[in-house]
Amino acid sequence: MSIENILIYLFASTILFIIIFFNARIRTNNKNYKSIISNLETNNLIQIENQRVLDSINLLFENNNDPRENLCNSIRIASNSNTVILSEMNTQNGSFQVTNFSSSSSIDISNFPPEYDEDKTLAIITGIEGTSKVLDFDENNLFPEWFDQFDYKQIISIPIIKGFQTYGCIYIFFSEKNEAKILEKKLNHTNLITKIFQNLFKENSSLPDDKKGAEEIVAKNNVIPIIYDDNLQTIRFENSEISLSNSEYLILKNLIGKNGELLLYEDIEKILWPNNDGVNKSAMRLHIHRLREKTNTITNHIDFIKTVRGKGIFIDSSLF
Repeated sequence: MSIENILIYLFASTILFIIIFFNARIRTNNKNYKSIISNLETNNLIQIENQRVLDSINLLFENNNDPRENLCNSIRIASNSNTVILSEMNTQNGSFQVTNFSSSSSIDISNFPPEYDEDKTLAIITGIEGTSKVLDFDENNLFPEWFDQFDYKQIISIPIIKGFQTYGCIYIFFSEKNEAKILEKKLNHTNLITKIFQNLFKENSSLPDDKKGAEEIVAKNNVIPIIYDDNLQTIRFENSEISLSNSEYLILKNLIGKNGELLLYEDIEKILWPNNDGVNKSAMRLHIHRLREKTNTITNHIDFIKTVRGKGIFIDSSLF
């Protein structure tokens, strides 16, 4: 091989090496650029997500609206969902009734029927267990009938706890199923909002069910002149006041709510054992007996709680 040919070969090899080298550098740089862009996009999404959560928390402290409405709006923003529904518990019969919502579309909640304990519906189960539930559309055996009005693929059910009792249940509707990581973040956000709301319940007397003081919570229709305090579970007659156990208080409150009509023993069982678990008729009668003794003490022995044998109890308002 001539020197000329050798030089041409070396020159061509050098050019080829340079091309291969720069090609590799370009590929590496492209990967680095893509990685940088991806990281920037991820950080930007995280910042947007964090800002959304902060905005949703600020909403809870808005004084212009009903705090329950703020809760629904806050959770919808934090979870980036289509619709959020608040269903509140009726302590007299254990049912859950829709009271507030936040949605991107118009909703009429006035015709939504209540969910009852006997139905073992999603709100009841979530409240009993005290933990969030994530269910897909095809797991609808626990869903209320009014769920049919929504177009959704996945829902989250979250209990709202007030003190040691279930106050209500939040339903969060999603049009698409969430991936596991995204769903976990949304659950964390909504649980954070829920806990803040529960703490507000404890500390802020202007929240639902805490608006009235003991002086204002008077027996309905003045069947009997007894004032009861939901927070302290005390009753007052004239200048005398006495504390009741939780069971005694629930019985008396529901008894007053009957406005002189009969409160059936079966209803008292549902009041004391809303999950139909561990019903004890002897314990129920003992609670009624102790309630009678306590009310007689503060009313100067006006025995106003009367019994209809085998059926239930009622208030004899003629004694006042």
